[in-house]
Amino acid sequence: MPDELLRGVRVRPIVSDERVWFDAGLDEHHWLGHRLVGRTMRYVATDEDGRWLALLGFGAAALSCRPRDEHIGWSREQQYRRLSYIANNQRYCILPAGRYPNLASFVLTRTLQRLGDDYRRQWGQQVVAVETFVDPVTHRGTCYVAGGFELLGTTAGYGRSGGRWFHHGRPKLVLMRTLRRDARRLLSADFDHPDLVEGDRPMIDLEQLDFAGDDGLLVRLEQISDHRKRRGVRHSLTAVLGMSVAATLAGARSVVAIGEFASDCPQPVLEALGAKYHPTKRQFIAPHTATFRRALAAVDAHALDEVVGAWLLEQVRQGRVEQQRLVLALDGKSMRGALGDDGRAVHLFSAMVHGEGAVVGQQQVDVKSNEISALRPLLEDLDLDGALITADAMHTHRANAAWLVEHKRADYLLQVKGNQPNLRKMCEQIDDSQLPEAFEETERGHPRIETREVRVAAVPDGLDFPYAAQVIVVYRERSGLDGRIVSSETSYYLTSISADDADPQLLAGHVRGHWEIENRIHWVRDWSFDEDRHQLRAASSPARTLATLRNLSISLIRLAGQNSIAATMRWIARRPERSAQLLGAMPA
Repeated sequence: MPDELLRGVRVRPIVSDERVWFDAGLDEHHWLGHRLVGRTMRYVATDEDGRWLALLGFGAAALSCRPRDEHIGWSREQQYRRLSYIANNQRYCILPAGRYPNLASFVLTRTLQRLGDDYRRQWGQQVVAVETFVDPVTHRGTCYVAGGFELLGTTAGYGRSGGRWFHHGRPKLVLMRTLRRDARRLLSADFDHPDLVEGDRPMIDLEQLDFAGDDGLLVRLEQISDHRKRRGVRHSLTAVLGMSVAATLAGARSVVAIGEFASDCPQPVLEALGAKYHPTKRQFIAPHTATFRRALAAVDAHALDEVVGAWLLEQVRQGRVEQQRLVLALDGKSMRGALGDDGRAVHLFSAMVHGEGAVVGQQQVDVKSNEISALRPLLEDLDLDGALITADAMHTHRANAAWLVEHKRADYLLQVKGNQPNLRKMCEQIDDSQLPEAFEETERGHPRIETREVRVAAVPDGLDFPYAAQVIVVYRERSGLDGRIVSSETSYYLTSISADDADPQLLAGHVRGHWEIENRIHWVRDWSFDEDRHQLRAASSPARTLATLRNLSISLIRLAGQNSIAATMRWIARRPERSAQLLGAMPA
């Protein structure tokens, strides 16, 4: 068919009134007739005058096909669960009016371009690949090869009728075309991608986290020593921790809520999370709330923080592009309701990764100390080679800054305020001539407009701070929506990063990103978990352990691709198995 005629060809799904003509056309011109099975889509190709040129029918993929299954590389369980995401071109008939050169491949290509969207509108699901079978005795499948199909092999010559297999002795060519580049990976992945779930669409992509192998999160939790006396222990500490994490992911705010979640878990979830099997009751049983309380209070909270933080840091590094700098924000938070015997609130000092919002370290601050002395224990066991540490003015401390650069081979970005008057005075004396052109940005919201100007200067002579390379000057001006200035301030920061490694725009992002730890961690723990109102009065209460579980849950949800923590927890809570799936304990 000449090119100008091909340009007039249109492919569209048939409408309901055309079904009788579609079926009649296949019955007359196709040797298999009009019967299609599964979730079907029927298409017709027409010319400019509306004449029907070709008929195409798609339906359910073959239940079993060795060349296809070996090509995809999926397991039997994955095959049964995801077979509906492959469509089978069950009928393709060129009508007498359309028997022209190149029409068959042209129509096939145009149909496949819209097939995925049409399936989603019609059936509410995605289709990522199309298969077809060609009888080599009667056809060569030329149009399929021209349309981008790949020849995978031949069938064994069996057919299926009435639920039974029979040998017909005519092997077919097996051809497949993917509709998206990652189709094979999605079909053979350990967890379901969000595009491959019907109905209740998932909020998170479980495939983004690495739970496979012998180094997953639940396996790491086995490293936590169980200090309980062996006598009377019915539930392993790993199972208790696994169920506690699963419950926290579903929004559990207290030990009582964790126990209630576990008691309501179905048998497959309890089994996946390591619950004990009761031989008399012949079922898996969840620990009692009292068991959760005793175990979580007795667990080595420091060891738990180390194990969880190291695993999360590995997940962050695996998800980043090579050479991307790791930036950690340090800040503390008091749990107002968790009081020790001295009446003081438990104060926890945390390290969060800029961007990802994952907490990779936590340290409890001793009541007779402060965050300055907790910095080294917090970061000691983390691999920080090449990382950048951001902190508020409290941590503008010479010994700790030198330790970061010399011992951890990291850089720092620290605020300078009134607690370091000499440093502050030196920064304020920097002349405008020493400051290059500013990087400016404006943010509108809450109802105000904030304008920031960021300038960077070399460290002036006489400024005594270990390894300081640059001074960052940030001028902030806040105004109402009417343009009237409400407030203004100038802030100063010291960093060990040289001018060659970071420009003002990048440093402005690091300064701004530091406060994510307040908005994305501390505020979420208060708002979503109501942490500050928890009345944990005993010194032996699991306050720090619960905080670790909350940090882990927030981090898991963020690393899995979601920023709305509350909405994601509600989604998880509607089906308990989702927590186990997010922990890698059971397939999605």
